[in-house]
Amino acid sequence: MSRRKRLLLLLLLPAPLVLGCKCVDLGGNADRGLTRHCCYRLGGFLLSDDDCFAHSISDDLFGFRLCCGGEWLLGGVWRDSDCEAL
Repeated sequence: MSRRKRLLLLLLLPAPLVLGCKCVDLGGNADRGLTRHCCYRLGGFLLSDDDCFAHSISDDLFGFRLCCGGEWLLGGVWRDSDCEAL
C-alpha cells in the first residue's frame, strides 16, 4: 500500500475513544452541575447524558480537569475529570 493511501486511511479512522468528559469525585460519582459549569466555561457543549463532548473541549482537556478541581481540594471533596489530557 502506498504511503499516501496509508495516510488517507489513518485520517479516515474514527476519532478518539473518549466521547464525553465529566467532573467526578474519587468514588467516580459524577457532579452534573460542576460538569455543566466547566463545559460551558471552556466553550464546549453537553451530550444527552450530561457529559461534556470531549471533541468540543479537546484543545483544553487539562483546563477541564483544573476546573473540576483536579489540582486541589474543592468543597472538602477531592474532585477530578474522567478524561485524560493526552
